[in-house]
Amino acid sequence: MSEKKESRFIRFANLAIPLLLVIYILSFGPAAAFVFAPDGMVEKPEYLDGLLTFYAPILWCTKRNDFLNELFRQYFEFCNSPDT
Repeated sequence: MSEKKESRFIRFANLAIPLLLVIYILSFGPAAAFVFAPDGMVEKPEYLDGLLTFYAPILWCTKRNDFLNELFRQYFEFCNSPDT
């Protein structure tokens, strides 16, 4: 790979990877709101296993950090509120 192409690829990767991570984290709220009813009960159980598997890294982190757990709980409530 030429130096110019390698430089463009590195620049692209430096922008794309953090952006994709942010999108992955922020997609948790709408995805969870799709599966859970506003009262917290599972509304679509057929999607629950896929949701828990796909977002396992986020769930693992939030279980071990009280601040993140509270932040994600509030984000889930925001995404799952009936008026949005």
